[in-house]
Amino acid sequence: MKLLLVLVVLAAAGAFIYPPYAEGTDGACSAFEHRAKALAAAELEQKSRETGGNPRLQQWLALAQGVAPAGLLADAYIRARFPDLPPAIGCTAAYWNSMQDPDLLHAVAGIRR
Repeated sequence: MKLLLVLVVLAAAGAFIYPPYAEGTDGACSAFEHRAKALAAAELEQKSRETGGNPRLQQWLALAQGVAPAGLLADAYIRARFPDLPPAIGCTAAYWNSMQDPDLLHAVAGIRR
C-alpha cells in the first residue's frame, strides 16, 4: 500500500514538473501557453501549405503572437475552461490535454462566454 502511495505521489509530481522542463519555461501556465502558440503556428503552417499560402493570415498571426503578453492567453483559457481549479492545476491539465489531443479547435470548442 505504501508503494502504491509513493508511486502515485511520484506520478503527480512528474506531471507538474515535466511541462515547464519540456517547454523551457518557469511554470505550468507559461509551458501551456508556449505549447498552444507552437500548436497554432504549426496548424497555420499546415493550412498555409494546403491553401497555397495566405500572407495576410500569416502576418495577422505573427502580430497576434507578438502583441499578446506572456501568460494572458493561458490565464484566460484556464479561467474559462477550468474555473474551479487553481491556475497551476488547470494549466497542467490543459497542457496534458494538449499532448493527448493537439487539435486546438477541440480544445476551445467547449468554452462558452
